[in-house]
Amino acid sequence: MKKALLFFLLLSYFSNSQTAGSLDLLFGINGSTITDFNNSNDVANSIAIQTDGKIVSVGDSYATPSNSRFAIVRYNTDGSLDNSFGVNGKVITSIGTYSALAYSVKIQNDGKILVGGCSMNSNGSNWNLTLARYNTDGTLDSSFGTGGISINQSLSNGTIAWSIFIQQDGKIISSGMFFDGTFQNFAVFRYNSDGSLDTSFGTSGQSIIHVGSGHDFAVCMTQQNDGKILLGGYTSINSDLDIALVRFNSNGLLDSSFGNNGIVLTAISSSTDVATSIAIQSDGKIVLAGYTVEGVNTNIAVLRYNLLGTLDTTFGINGIVITQIGNNTDGANDIIIEPTGRLLIAGTTRNSSNQNNILLANFNPDGSLNTSFGTNGIVTSQIGSTHCDANTVKLLLDGKIIIGGRVYNGIDNDFLIARYNNFDDLGINELSINKKLIKIIDLIGRETEYKPNTPLIYIYNDGTIEKIFKIE
Repeated sequence: MKKALLFFLLLSYFSNSQTAGSLDLLFGINGSTITDFNNSNDVANSIAIQTDGKIVSVGDSYATPSNSRFAIVRYNTDGSLDNSFGVNGKVITSIGTYSALAYSVKIQNDGKILVGGCSMNSNGSNWNLTLARYNTDGTLDSSFGTGGISINQSLSNGTIAWSIFIQQDGKIISSGMFFDGTFQNFAVFRYNSDGSLDTSFGTSGQSIIHVGSGHDFAVCMTQQNDGKILLGGYTSINSDLDIALVRFNSNGLLDSSFGNNGIVLTAISSSTDVATSIAIQSDGKIVLAGYTVEGVNTNIAVLRYNLLGTLDTTFGINGIVITQIGNNTDGANDIIIEPTGRLLIAGTTRNSSNQNNILLANFNPDGSLNTSFGTNGIVTSQIGSTHCDANTVKLLLDGKIIIGGRVYNGIDNDFLIARYNNFDDLGINELSINKKLIKIIDLIGRETEYKPNTPLIYIYNDGTIEKIFKIE
């Protein structure tokens, strides 16, 4: 009887204080960390998690729009600034005479930090795709590009890197936009590990594709296990915006087996449809997330495609899920696929006071909302007293959720990092002699050892995770 009572007491504690979607109060201050760069406008656009659990966040910081700089922050696992990185955990990099914007970050196998974005050319007229690589202490890596920075000036009318990806061989793929003087186009580039263009890829290291009849924007990118490259975004067709998905072979040429000669266009509404993020399931199916506009409403849009680019009719309604949450304005900025196969999106929703709030939404593999997460699958958070947004999301090894974005302090924006509990999404698996236990952690993410009468999380070498209430 005592054992049963203890079990239910533990279960009650777990459910009430560690519910999936609640802010993790052991991180930062009440679940979040806000970082200011000298009273400037600061926005975190991307985050990456190091193997030691430290969090690297990148974006831009500017006192005036014409003087923005790459901004990087590294946090300890508890949300405090890592003083071993840069100056008090922060690094600011000015590139060129004018502005520089950082949109994406990846961690190399050797721990070096790769950042992608753009910088204005010397006469202030065009953006150039820009990569920067940093050593683990935050100093620029002089073995990369010129003094740690690689600026692509091979295309004169302007390029921007929205996304970067590091291949297994160390080569770097960057995708984004190229302006040809008339239209923006989908663009993908491949670099050698030293920051030089890989001329074996596409045409002299780059592939440029005009998708629709107007402007095209490749906002997100990922790479399949077979080396093929997927770009997602949107295109302008007859004054409307439609979702665009493009697949390239590993050599930079369009994959003619995918969609219509490598291109898939999807119209949800009669107005504006935009894909902002992309992920690939373990079965190879492709998931896009973003938003759709119909009348006065902007709603979350999640789409799933089969391997050859057709919409997966087993997902949502004919492959599409539309979700309305807040006061007319909802949008997904990033998506990840959890080990359970569920889809987690992070973005922005507008509350009744017309303020932006952080949005998390958790979907089951069939596209229905996961009602065990937050309130019927939805979490909204107002951090600070006015506007806040989630631009990017990552999942930690213990299942907790990290988001990065911005919070408005009443004068300007600051970097925002927040951590959410997510234990209901870890999944429970039976013990197996074919698995080797590699780590035990407690419910607040600390590495520990076996303790009787304590709920623990067991992590195995095959990637499975068990949540165990061991009662003795």
